[in-house]
Amino acid sequence: MLLNACEQSGRTVVPEMRPIQSYQAWLVTQNLDQPCFGLVLDPYAEQSLKTVTAPAEKTPIQLLIGPEGGLTETEVQQATQIGLTPIQLGPRVLRTETAGPAVLAILQTLWGDL
Repeated sequence: MLLNACEQSGRTVVPEMRPIQSYQAWLVTQNLDQPCFGLVLDPYAEQSLKTVTAPAEKTPIQLLIGPEGGLTETEVQQATQIGLTPIQLGPRVLRTETAGPAVLAILQTLWGDL
């Protein structure tokens, strides 16, 4: 299904699909030595995508979106400690299944193909 979606949209690079894991397990797997641009959605964040500087070209982007009800303050702090930047999307809180596509569309609009 992932390959078909990439073919349909004309993508030349198939993104990596990883298995589902717990938040704590995901934190442990993050490689802090590898350059990455990371964002964590937080409705209480001070920054928005308009105020975040675009990453360097070819830098991988990680996007962390919490479950329904959002991430806890502790989870956001943990994400910040591994290098992710908390951002908010404005006054509305999106559902988990719509937040990802919305952020990807915004990133594409703001920065295009990096």
